[in-house]
Amino acid sequence: MNGFYICVMVVGIMIVFMAFIWIIIDKKRSIDYKKVIDSKKNDLVEIIEDADIMVEELNKFSDYIVTEFDKREKKLGEYFMNVDVAISEKGVLENEILKNGTDNRVFNKNDVTTKTNTNIKQKNINNTQIKINNEKISVNEKVIHLNTRYKKVLDFKNKGLTQIEIAKQLNIGKGEVKLIFDMLD
Repeated sequence: MNGFYICVMVVGIMIVFMAFIWIIIDKKRSIDYKKVIDSKKNDLVEIIEDADIMVEELNKFSDYIVTEFDKREKKLGEYFMNVDVAISEKGVLENEILKNGTDNRVFNKNDVTTKTNTNIKQKNINNTQIKINNEKISVNEKVIHLNTRYKKVLDFKNKGLTQIEIAKQLNIGKGEVKLIFDMLD
């Protein structure tokens, strides 16, 4: 009977020993698992920081585009004012020509002076159109082609949302929203 008890004690000691080994192995696995989680967390933090930097750069770039757009829009406005002045001067010149029946202007081309005497008939300038890059733009009306993003921005604007709120809602840069606002105004 003593041999039986000794065997049971040996088996019990072996089970306890195996349990300690499993505990140590499980502890090592959990430490390794925590290291993997920490490295993944650090990777995600780096990705988020990079994304924030990219968003800042995109916002700066969109602000730059907006300012350049404003400059070009101002230049285009000046150009249209010059065109309007030229059209009005043309109308005055046409009235003079209609009264006199001839055009007695002197044109200089490469320091060579030529004089023209031509009879000019009255032309109708009611619907003035200008061609820019083979696109007709009507001077009297403003036409903007809206895509779905622009329509969403316009809808949010009409609901009274601010530019920042619209940018967050549509997940676009605030500079782009400002650009769309400027184009729509």
